[in-house]
Amino acid sequence: MKRAINNALVRTRNGVNRLSRALIGSEATRKLLVVRYYQLKIAAHNAMRKKAANDIKSLMSWRTAMKCRIDFSSEVYRGNALYGLGRVLRNYCGVVDSPKACIEHGVHFGEYVNQSETDKSELPALFTLSPYRLEQIRKASSVPVCIVGPYIAYSKDYLDNKSIEAIRDRLGKTILAIPSHSVRGGTVSYDYKDFINEIRRVKNAINAQTILVMLYYQDILNGDAAIFEDAGFVVVTCGYREDCHFLERQRTLIKLADFTMSNSIGTHVGYCVYMGKPHYSFKQWYEYDIVLHSEKDTAKAQGELFEQEVVRDAFSSCEEAITEQQLSICKKYWGFDYVKSKEEMRLILDMCSKAYAAPPCARQSRLRTELEKHENEKIRQLFCC
Repeated sequence: MKRAINNALVRTRNGVNRLSRALIGSEATRKLLVVRYYQLKIAAHNAMRKKAANDIKSLMSWRTAMKCRIDFSSEVYRGNALYGLGRVLRNYCGVVDSPKACIEHGVHFGEYVNQSETDKSELPALFTLSPYRLEQIRKASSVPVCIVGPYIAYSKDYLDNKSIEAIRDRLGKTILAIPSHSVRGGTVSYDYKDFINEIRRVKNAINAQTILVMLYYQDILNGDAAIFEDAGFVVVTCGYREDCHFLERQRTLIKLADFTMSNSIGTHVGYCVYMGKPHYSFKQWYEYDIVLHSEKDTAKAQGELFEQEVVRDAFSSCEEAITEQQLSICKKYWGFDYVKSKEEMRLILDMCSKAYAAPPCARQSRLRTELEKHENEKIRQLFCC
């Protein structure tokens, strides 16, 4: 029954999106209206809530974190506000304005490409993690692409170094466990007891003192915190995905750990490795109570699953050191070698802002024109057009 309801809600939301595209002539305008809608929605959510204090309690207590206001970053595209990605990139290089481009939200496997982020996005460019991902995008689109590597490389920490060291001293040797998480409109299911037993096994194997379990906000709302707290673990969260401090919290929680593990493959794997933390992927069956792929996308979904298995196999052993194979895979999918300097990121955002001044349907062609006539070869090489 719940699966049927969730699938109906997903179909309704997709129908609303299609209708809004039909009624609103400009995709760029539609994106801005969506951002405005979420501004109002989050403002209502924030009523009577206090601003997060950016202190140890708001990081280490999921109850405190979930009671705080959502600090929503106003962007030209709602996707850029998720996990604080737009704010992270502009703060990194000291730019005030929001990035005038679409930012893919994390690592992608297989050939799926969000069409609202490509040729018809009416934004100048698309930011992604790696050259491998660029290959998949090019199968579906000619949108100008900027490869920037893992977004966690650009984020600051949620706490200062003194506070981080104080927590580490208190926790001792720590494992950060990252369970499979629910998605918009759908709840994840897996054998909690089996995963908890595996966490305990790893704890004994590496002689760890503390287990942190990083739960996604939807799973906190679903009541999963009690399951892990009853097992004697410390439950933490990065907050709501719309909160611009999400990635800062995630970076700091990874930093607190000596070892990381999960039961699914996602962006978190590369983030942990980039932060120098060994990662172990426990192979466990899980499912969602919604249909994530339509029949026409089955072939693409199978390609995604194959690539996830390649990554999972590389992280299937509980090793306390990052292997060369793991590093090589992360470079391929997460683009470790493509992290931009502050100057490079500033140039990228500046070029996108200049192109954004053109009429919406001409912004991508304007960016290509500006790059072609630019005297600085270094700037031209920052984009793949």
